[in-house]
Amino acid sequence: MRNGVYVQDNEMKVQERIYQGTRSTKTDEKGSFTFKARVEDYAVLILEDEGFAQVTVKELNLKPEVRLQPWAKVQGKLMVGSRPGADESVRLWPAHLPYEHHPRSFPPLSLYLQTQTDSAGQFSFDRVPPIAMQVYHSPKVKDGKMGTTPMSQTTSFSLKPGEVKTVTIGGKGRPVAGQLVVNGYNGTIDWRADVYNLELILPPTDEFPDLLVLSREQSAKIQATDSEEEKKRLIEEMQKSREQGLAKQRAFYATDKGREYYFQNKRYALNFAQDGSFRVEDVPGGKYRLRVDLREGGGDGPMRFSAPRIANLEKEFEIPDSPGGRSDESFDLGKIEMEARKIVSAGKLAPDFEVKTVDDKTVRLSDFAGKYVLLDFWAVWCGPCVAEMPHLKATYDAFKDDLRFRMVGLSLDPNIKTVREYATKNELGWIMGFLGEWSKSDLPNKYGVEGIPSVFLIGPDGKIVAKDLRGENIKTTVERTLAKTGSAKAN
Repeated sequence: MRNGVYVQDNEMKVQERIYQGTRSTKTDEKGSFTFKARVEDYAVLILEDEGFAQVTVKELNLKPEVRLQPWAKVQGKLMVGSRPGADESVRLWPAHLPYEHHPRSFPPLSLYLQTQTDSAGQFSFDRVPPIAMQVYHSPKVKDGKMGTTPMSQTTSFSLKPGEVKTVTIGGKGRPVAGQLVVNGYNGTIDWRADVYNLELILPPTDEFPDLLVLSREQSAKIQATDSEEEKKRLIEEMQKSREQGLAKQRAFYATDKGREYYFQNKRYALNFAQDGSFRVEDVPGGKYRLRVDLREGGGDGPMRFSAPRIANLEKEFEIPDSPGGRSDESFDLGKIEMEARKIVSAGKLAPDFEVKTVDDKTVRLSDFAGKYVLLDFWAVWCGPCVAEMPHLKATYDAFKDDLRFRMVGLSLDPNIKTVREYATKNELGWIMGFLGEWSKSDLPNKYGVEGIPSVFLIGPDGKIVAKDLRGENIKTTVERTLAKTGSAKAN
């Protein structure tokens, strides 16, 4: 993001003060131009009344002639249900295909065009670069002007030089409604301070592996072995697999099939009322993910994202297909409950829970009333969690026979078999609960866990004695706490 070309108005005039590292020049009477070479130079962009050009330095080395391409045009109609979306904001920006400008993470052109629809819902962008673009409805779903731009009915496509692309945004699918309820929070929530979305979940493709799943599986294998030679081999294998996976991704997205797959991504902005109820128009059938990150306070700037979190949610839904492709009958998601993030500190009551263990039993915190409980949120795929295991084992070995003390692990791994095998191989003798993937469990949120490992010591009265324990301090804290209450060894 150190350099690029920033355009924010329909006249395609470059805002040169945005990227201080970007240089510009004018051509001479013969059309020639020159820049002094720099190591990080990536591309030359030309935006003129006559047309557009974007050519990489690598391409210029092969052929130092740049030909302007005629501007494309994007026009169309916005529909909201069965009626035209009149006087609504429609925006356009580059679609930015994955790895399209590798090794750059961001495209060299930052383009943000905006227009208003007319009374018939019609809109037009008359000067558009002939590249991959995305057009979307920017509905009035938030009260402030700064911060995240609402994006709904996102529609992506590739443009050819001089092409006139006609699109219809919305008018398909059905309305989706629901209500978010935050349990355990007594403050006022400004539901219209931020933007929240439904995002279409694309079906997996066989063209490349899921790198996140692959990484976690391989990390679990690495953590499970005691052999340094085997660990080194597995690490090298993991790095090689990742490089191969990334190469497959880059190759796939460079094809027409990969481009069309990526263009299927859709986003729909939720329109909230201040009671937490929401509605979003024109959602086609499919599998969707709802993400909500609620923050305290009002305000209208980027500082909201560093404000204390109220609650967060990630939940998947299946929206049924609409008869004939469109329906006015809304699909009601009902009440969606969120747990307020707890500020769990010493002296506070620890939230009770009931979870399955890796050996298919049930464990509850209340089972250990009257005892001290060391509670560890962790995962096999988490390196820092595994690094704490020697300290946890030392604590367990020292106090496992003390009738006043118990240890419970709560795994956030996606696969119970991985946890069971790791616990057996590494002789973890304490109770091992299984929560599954973090995004599908609300227990970490109840404990205010934002990172793992997260280790708590809970007292006989169910209140937090200590939190965020690490290293040798785990055993020291347990030892010091038990010493205050005498001795109680098992026979």
